[in-house]
Amino acid sequence: MHAETHRSSTLRHQRDLFLDEDRMNYTESLDHVIHGPTGQPMHTDSAAINTVQSAKDTNMGIWSLMELIKAAGLQGRTFNPDDPESYKLLKTALDSVYAKLNSPGFTGKPTAPTPERFDNSTKLATTEWANNAGVQFSPKTRYINGTSLTLMVDDVGSRIFFNGGTNQSVVLPATNGLPIGSSIYFGKNSNGTSLSVTAAGGASIIDTNGSALVNFLNVMGGEDAFVTWSGTAWMCSGTAIFRLNQFATGNTWMTLPNGWRILASGSFNIRSSLSSVTFPIAFPNAARAVVPQLVENSGSSYPTSVIATSISKTGYNLRLIADGNIDAYLNYIAIGY
Repeated sequence: MHAETHRSSTLRHQRDLFLDEDRMNYTESLDHVIHGPTGQPMHTDSAAINTVQSAKDTNMGIWSLMELIKAAGLQGRTFNPDDPESYKLLKTALDSVYAKLNSPGFTGKPTAPTPERFDNSTKLATTEWANNAGVQFSPKTRYINGTSLTLMVDDVGSRIFFNGGTNQSVVLPATNGLPIGSSIYFGKNSNGTSLSVTAAGGASIIDTNGSALVNFLNVMGGEDAFVTWSGTAWMCSGTAIFRLNQFATGNTWMTLPNGWRILASGSFNIRSSLSSVTFPIAFPNAARAVVPQLVENSGSSYPTSVIATSISKTGYNLRLIADGNIDAYLNYIAIGY
């Protein structure tokens, strides 16, 4: 009798202890003990599990499971041994909320640690890693036969070949918010035709390595161009730019790929036997030949000889030999380097 009274007193003490509102306890069953190593309350192994269990103990487990089911967007259902869905509900919720180890299908915006640069292991490659590796603008190839095309931001990274047998045109993407390094490749495949590449809005933001920014670039048949956004301008390279820079031109001159330059004058009037002529642009090193050509003579005497003398990289002297008054129109071609 004494032993039974002592046991009842001990159980009441344990009950009062775990009903203390200031403690975080996950069981209110009277038949429990404290697990020594962890300090967690657990059901005693000296009593049957169903001897004493509180409603709060049961609800805690049920409500926790229901939170998982609700997180999966599912509804609870009555257990029915003939209805597999009623007892597979928890597994379905787990499969929906948590990724599987085998071939998981992620949704939303999952994140992962970024591997070190140049890592070639089987780790997941994040977008940050791809950006650091310089492949943020992966190429895609397009073939255009139409006469015109306006590009969007999604076209960044593209290789675009214009195959039309006529002149074609393309407008570059708008640059507002465009990342630095955004690049696009153009190729014009039909000889005898051209591709006009224009900046959005006609802005002068195309850099062909000339003295000033321009608003368009012509790519001739058989040429290509590669444009990259620098943050302030489209920087250009490719065979079209080679042509523009090597065959640099002005109103009366052209530079050839080997560095030699050709000057061609317009018609000008001369009324004396000796005149000084200045080239419209000086040769970088020297002029090698000047070929003057008589166009028209209004004087009383037709020049019998037209000679270029004292040739320098900036000009020459033009000598006319005639028997009478001179009133002639001439032009010339000069070659140098």
